Order: sequence, then structure tokens, then C-alpha cells
Amino acid sequence: MTVRVTMVGGKRVAKFLKKYGDEAIRALGASLLAEGREVERLARNEIRSDMGILKASGFTELPEFRLGGGTVTVRVKFGGPAAKYAPHVHYGTKAYWIPIAPLKEWASRVLGDEKLGYAVQWKLAHVDRPGTFFLERPFKRRQNGLGLRLANDMRRRLESRGIAGRKK
Repeated sequence: MTVRVTMVGGKRVAKFLKKYGDEAIRALGASLLAEGREVERLARNEIRSDMGILKASGFTELPEFRLGGGTVTVRVKFGGPAAKYAPHVHYGTKAYWIPIAPLKEWASRVLGDEKLGYAVQWKLAHVDRPGTFFLERPFKRRQNGLGLRLANDMRRRLESRGIAGRKK
């Protein structure tokens, strides 16, 4: 499951890209990776604790560069073993009958009585479940100030490698 966010850099990010070229693209990739990992951390906090498999399935891919084209892509993903139900948790579902076996196992483990699985099954068959938007919310919260955070992080990375100097 993937939520796509496109950032058309702020003025400061664009300035670094123009001035330092491919080195700035690499710094942007590292900055986006750090930002993606923060979004991943926030998304994990949005997922209920009884969904441990989904919570543990999140990961941030390393940056994918198109040098010369000025494109850097970093993906934050959830799924893996939870891929079948990640979109249902994120976007929500209409009411439907769920097979009883996993509900009985869950009810036994979480509620202490497998017979309660039948009540849960009935409830799920009659009530729509809203989405949690566990991945989309952190992206939206982090959008404000993204260009400034990226530019500051890029500057720090370029300076640490001796490519950009501090203003005096």
C-alpha cells in the first residue's frame, strides 16, 4: 500500500539544486530518507496495537535517483505480510461477513473467550468501518514546512561534506 506525495521543492531547495547539482540531489535524497523515516514512525503510532503485523510491516525505501533529471524518490510503505488488509485498515470498508475462524482466534487471544468471535462477526457484518488513514495523516501533518526542513537538512549535509560553506 502506498500513498503518493509530490513535493515541488521550496525556493531554498531549488537554489541548492541549481547551485550544487548532483551533490545537492544526493543530499536531497538523504534528507527525504530522514523525512520518510519520520513519517513511517508517525504512521506506526496511528496503527492500533492489536495490529502488530501491520505496524511492523512499515519500511522506508532508500532514495531512487535520476541524476541529471533532478528527480529523487523515497517511498514509505506498509504491507508485506499485512498486505491483504493494510488498504482496508487505511481506507476503511463497508460492512461484510468475515470468516469466523480468525475472529474466534482473535477473540480468544484478546478477549479471553473465543465465543465472543461470533458477536464480533455479527457487528462487523452490520457496521461500516471508517478508514484510519494511518499513512496519509502523517504525510499531511509533515507537509507544512517540508521545504524549509529539507533545505536546512540539505545545507547541513552539504556543509558536513565540505561542498557548501557557511555564510559569514
